[in-house]
Amino acid sequence: MNKIITTLLILFSLCSLSVNASLKLGSNRLVYEGDKSDTTLSLKNDDTRAFLVQTWLDTKGNPLLSGIKIPFMIAPALFQMEPNSENLIQLVYFGAGLPKDRESLLWLNIKTVPAVSENEKELNNKMLLAVSNRIKVFYRPAGLQGTSVAAIKSLIWKRDGKQSVAAVNNTPFYVVMNRLILNNKETVVSIETNNTVVPPFGRKVFSLAAQNTDTIAVTWSGINDYSIPSQSYSTVIH
Repeated sequence: MNKIITTLLILFSLCSLSVNASLKLGSNRLVYEGDKSDTTLSLKNDDTRAFLVQTWLDTKGNPLLSGIKIPFMIAPALFQMEPNSENLIQLVYFGAGLPKDRESLLWLNIKTVPAVSENEKELNNKMLLAVSNRIKVFYRPAGLQGTSVAAIKSLIWKRDGKQSVAAVNNTPFYVVMNRLILNNKETVVSIETNNTVVPPFGRKVFSLAAQNTDTIAVTWSGINDYSIPSQSYSTVIH
């Protein structure tokens, strides 16, 4: 789950209005099975204040879907969450617009803005914060051969020049990387370095700490549909 805190309003505060955004997501990723009519995400508000919630989908970070019209309905797109309540965010696929032979990756954005109480409205100086969450949504067409778990194990590792290796994914599933060790050296896997996913029927390149090595020992693990790390797998590139 990727949390970005952005300041909405700052009024030269000598004192600030402290907001504890106690909103909890039911999951930090969604898998939309193609044979289902929809998929949902639960959102729970444990706070004593209400929140305004805005939701939307985007494909930023996925060049394979760049420029497409997103073929989903999301509801509700804008709503108020009452204190100590729970809501469902529903995604409905229109039935066309995405590949049928492989998974597609999108992101669900959830922005929350706290309501201000009557007493807080009387404060001359206050600071309000909006909290945004962005989670992966995998659309998985019906009838794909294999499983997403098997796809992690099935990665093929090859040299890619003198100072890098490539993970080749010959399956129709996205592989979300959890950990990667190359020649006993940990390789950073993060959203910031844009190397967390290996696309279906695609590849992802990772840099080596040293070049011109005769063999490259690779150990890796992925993350499954339930955000749980897989077992580790190993191979040697000659």
